[in-house]
Amino acid sequence: MEAKQNFGRSIDLNCCREIQIAVTNADTYRWTVSIELILVDSTLPGKPFQSLGIALVKSAPEWTIYGDRLQARQEMLSFVIPATPSIRSFDEVTVRYQLDAPRTDTAAKVAIERFVLVPR
Repeated sequence: MEAKQNFGRSIDLNCCREIQIAVTNADTYRWTVSIELILVDSTLPGKPFQSLGIALVKSAPEWTIYGDRLQARQEMLSFVIPATPSIRSFDEVTVRYQLDAPRTDTAAKVAIERFVLVPR
């Protein structure tokens, strides 16, 4: 499963040392969801891209005090920008959800809340 977000303007990769994704996790299958962050320059022919790697979602929802429902947990995933990236700027991100084999038929219950560009 993939999600795409176009920012409507180019962002120079020299601005940041990493990009964080704030997620809310309501998935009950612990340690089975990973997220890959891919930066795309959609303004250039062929739409060149740079993957920033894959991060495991480690949080797990907790039961409420009376145990009748789950409370989703928030988590920050960090993706380091390489010293020599294959693109110079990006205007779009692709977030690719990767699920472990035993649960590939069940969608992830992990919501993306925001992207955080961490300055150098």
